[in-house]
Amino acid sequence: MGGLTVGQVSGIINLCVIIVQLTLPLAFVLILVAFLENENNAVTWSVVGRTLHASMWPSILSADSAASRGVRKRVIFISTLSTIALIILAVAGVVTPLGLNEEVTPSFTEPVAFEYLKDTSTFGQGTPSRSGYLFSRVCGWSMWQNCPGTFGGFTYTANRTGMYLDGPDGSYLDTNTPQNITDIFKSGTSGRGNLISGPFDVQHRLFTNVKDSDIGNNVSKRVPMNQGNAHTRGIAATLRSVILDDNFVLVEGLVVDAKNGGVGFRNHSAPTNLEYGGTWDESLLWVEPVSQCVDNNFTIDFTVTQDRRVDSPRLTDHGGWVNLVRDRPDFVRADSQLDAQLWQRAYKGAWMANVIAASFHNVTRNMTSLGKSYSLEGGSTLGASSYRAATIGVGDMNGDWMEGSRKGIDTSKNFTNANTQCVGSGGADMSNITNVAIKCSTILGAAKRVDGGDSSRTHDIGSRWSIPIYTCATAVKASVKVVTLTTNGTHALENLRVDKVVPKSYSSTSVMPVWAVEDTGMTINDVEPFWGIVDPKYKDAPHLWTIQREHLWLPSVGNVLTALPDSPSSFGLLSVPGAALTGINTKEDYSGERNFALLSKWRKLSATQSSTASILNLIWTDIVANNLVGTKSVPSAYGFTDGDEKSPIGMLTVETYSKKITYNLLFAIPALMMLALWVASLFIALLMWIASRVSLTVVRGLINQTSTGRSVTNLLYPEACEHSAPTKVWVKSAGKKKIGFVGLRGKVGDDGTAGGEGRARAGEAGGVQRKVTGLQFGEVEPDGAQTPVGMVFQRGHFGKTG
Repeated sequence: MGGLTVGQVSGIINLCVIIVQLTLPLAFVLILVAFLENENNAVTWSVVGRTLHASMWPSILSADSAASRGVRKRVIFISTLSTIALIILAVAGVVTPLGLNEEVTPSFTEPVAFEYLKDTSTFGQGTPSRSGYLFSRVCGWSMWQNCPGTFGGFTYTANRTGMYLDGPDGSYLDTNTPQNITDIFKSGTSGRGNLISGPFDVQHRLFTNVKDSDIGNNVSKRVPMNQGNAHTRGIAATLRSVILDDNFVLVEGLVVDAKNGGVGFRNHSAPTNLEYGGTWDESLLWVEPVSQCVDNNFTIDFTVTQDRRVDSPRLTDHGGWVNLVRDRPDFVRADSQLDAQLWQRAYKGAWMANVIAASFHNVTRNMTSLGKSYSLEGGSTLGASSYRAATIGVGDMNGDWMEGSRKGIDTSKNFTNANTQCVGSGGADMSNITNVAIKCSTILGAAKRVDGGDSSRTHDIGSRWSIPIYTCATAVKASVKVVTLTTNGTHALENLRVDKVVPKSYSSTSVMPVWAVEDTGMTINDVEPFWGIVDPKYKDAPHLWTIQREHLWLPSVGNVLTALPDSPSSFGLLSVPGAALTGINTKEDYSGERNFALLSKWRKLSATQSSTASILNLIWTDIVANNLVGTKSVPSAYGFTDGDEKSPIGMLTVETYSKKITYNLLFAIPALMMLALWVASLFIALLMWIASRVSLTVVRGLINQTSTGRSVTNLLYPEACEHSAPTKVWVKSAGKKKIGFVGLRGKVGDDGTAGGEGRARAGEAGGVQRKVTGLQFGEVEPDGAQTPVGMVFQRGHFGKTG
């Protein structure tokens, strides 16, 4: 009986029981009457009377015992109340159990053993063992340099004449991380019970260990690496997109927010041996993109022709030029950690893009007006193919959107300065905690159909479309968030769910985490600095930039090319939004052209500048989810060591679940009414007892005197025994008297009298005579003949016989 609760099943059972209770006596009475003989002793008739009147037949047939006319009001009141009580009791028997419900609810908190949960999905299948993973880092973009704390013999120098890398024979580049840096960036996230990940708890999902004998980059000569020892390099991965999941997703090594964007690093484990599961909180390192977008107040309008071609593309001014302010906007760069000013950056980028576009089209504010369009057609139709009704465009601020199909146009050079102004720093600036990682992008939103047709029919010939244009700025924020997890007791990742993710609260600034960024003394292009939570004792340590607050805006790192998923540093992908956002051009298609569900999502999000920011956040999240993995787990953080072996089981406090019976009191109303009536009746009966208004002796005597057999024998055989004799005495004497029902065929006059009296009266009065059947109690002779004696019961009164 799927879908029914325990209470509903109980109610159905009670209903069936009540039906049986009401109908079974009715059936037994019919059977009893069918087999009942005409002659029985008096005690038998008493038992038969009890059976008859205990059923519903008197009420169904409106028999004498169910009459109401002529009955004393007190008797009617009590008998009616008794009937009502029986009805309420029947209703209560069915309704009361319906309020019962069986729920699995939190019960108590206790330490519980955790074990690793294997991900059997695509992510789990595509994530190899972490065995053999070697942390490594290379520095230098134009020319190799020694990373901070490492030296393999090479010396890097730079002056007016150029950059130089010199070293004696046997020199090499060391990609290993010095122990002192490792100790510092493990200090804030190590220790028993600390589930927050640090730089060395985050790894590439796919990796390979390589032995480079020598490598080169840009202008560097080829130099040996690690003396021929292996080092780890990431491999770009595309396992599965989670964007359309629109919820929290648990994949191997990560908690992914596929609704708002962001990832938490967790190697998944769950309690073991919990019958009904439990819930618990974990504080995790949470990294999330934060984007702000500004509408350029332009649209690209076009018409779809045959073969999905675009006809008459044009740039329409909706305020981008006509309302362009004269003064160049700016933002404060002094301390981006306090305020990254993403909206101000995006606004400045949009302003500069609109200025460059005006110059490109040779337009001034006095020449344009709201709704005025400018052709994007040229001598070729190839460029116009970038305008499509079934895609979105996410790219750098390079001005592609204003080129159209014109030949020989390269706007990227014009936008180099605009992009730098939006970001606020360049690759030649120093790497520090203030120069946060910013990615400025141009988004061509999903085309909106403007001819009133169905937007899902993107290839209708003659359909007219309009593409919005946005400029966005994205940064990445690291913080500690409390993740509430629940398991249903089955030890499988698919049965583990995320209930909520909230920022961790702190009572004061002094207990907030100390975030540190490595002070490398190198430029942004040349290094990927370590960052993370450190022990407060390093707050004023040299070679560190520190800040004590809830979150850290991640520092800008390297050139985008050095921070792609195949970079040696796994944190590089986190720190550079551009590295993840260049994923629009990777094998995983984020344009929506081949995925209509994704296109529908993009069309909804790109409708406004505020929701457009979610597009960038979700793409970043999807790229990171496919390429990074967290390795810290409850067993690794809480596990104990037994000799030289570490236990695979950790203990964490969990609010365990147990099965409980709950009840909805609304369903108890009939039962409460019955309870009130029951208590009242018991109370009144007790009062009557105490006041000597009633006793068991009186009740017994009344029952005996109103039984059929005793009533008849008291009339027919008053000499057999006392009318109030005990039951045993009465049964031995009068109770054994044979009594039967006698059918009389007589003529009855109009006055209803029977026998000779009827005949005499009928003759005297001249009334019409007719046959009737009368019922008469009479003594049964030994030979079976029945001789009427005593009184005859007919038409409601007794008459003398014989």
